[in-house]
Amino acid sequence: MILNPEWLKPKEKPYFHQISLDCIGKLVECMEKLKKITNCLEKYLKCFEVLCKALDKHKYSPKNSIKGKCIQTRRLGMKKFLILVLVLFFFLFAVGCGAGYESGESEKVEYYKEEQIAYKGEAKLRDFDSDKIGKMPNGFSNQMTGKGGLGKWEVTNDDTAPSTPNILAQTSQDYFGYHFNMAINEKEIYDDLELFVKFKGVKGREDQGGGPVWRYQDANNYYIARANPLENNFRVYKVVDGNRLQMDSARLKVSGNEWHTIKIIARKNHIQCYYDGKPYLEVTDNTFQKGKIGLWTKADAVTYFDDLEVKPIE
Repeated sequence: MILNPEWLKPKEKPYFHQISLDCIGKLVECMEKLKKITNCLEKYLKCFEVLCKALDKHKYSPKNSIKGKCIQTRRLGMKKFLILVLVLFFFLFAVGCGAGYESGESEKVEYYKEEQIAYKGEAKLRDFDSDKIGKMPNGFSNQMTGKGGLGKWEVTNDDTAPSTPNILAQTSQDYFGYHFNMAINEKEIYDDLELFVKFKGVKGREDQGGGPVWRYQDANNYYIARANPLENNFRVYKVVDGNRLQMDSARLKVSGNEWHTIKIIARKNHIQCYYDGKPYLEVTDNTFQKGKIGLWTKADAVTYFDDLEVKPIE
């Protein structure tokens, strides 16, 4: 046992470690928040103790005189007033202390705001409004990773779409286990880019939601970021030789049957992922340098997409 401690060896599945690291990160985040509020409480108690000592050190004399009783009454009223003020300040202070920790991304937002993006070339938007109903969009191909057959991508109408009337939908609900559906734009190849897409997770028992694909090489090699209403998380992956590897994850509320926006900034080996305008994921990876863009769903997820926009950047 001492010479060969099998119980110390890590599990074979890398996903176990990814979940552990994610859980540890959330635990540290909660501990930091608790520590912040605890420090606020300690400061409040110290101030309260000092004021109480300052009030109690004075002797009320003469004790039995009418004047002394009036002074004592006024000081007692002042003491209650100060206690009330301190309690009020404590709650305001505690709220202020916790404000920056309500979301673990608050400091990251400021960091991203400082970055400047230089655009090159022409921005291109696909809103699918000029594509034929019931067909794949012009210039797109139907692809898949994993087991089973191809999904069913078709242009259809949606009155709730960000840009009416048309959207692109993945409507197949076949479940093959390890299976990812993709609609890939075969017309352009991009290296560094800013990529936007709006999506709505409609239904799915095994999985829901989806997201954009970029630097697509073939059906088994690409980057993908997706949001899942069933799991309430936002994740970025790379798929290498058909194996999906998680690179970063964030826990957040992803509402189904509502439109959301995912934005990707991929510059050299630096990837940043935004959900509804806020930055949540950031990774550095050198696996793919350029490739095609597209859309992605998993398993039986029925998902609507609109306004796929790409902007080449320096």
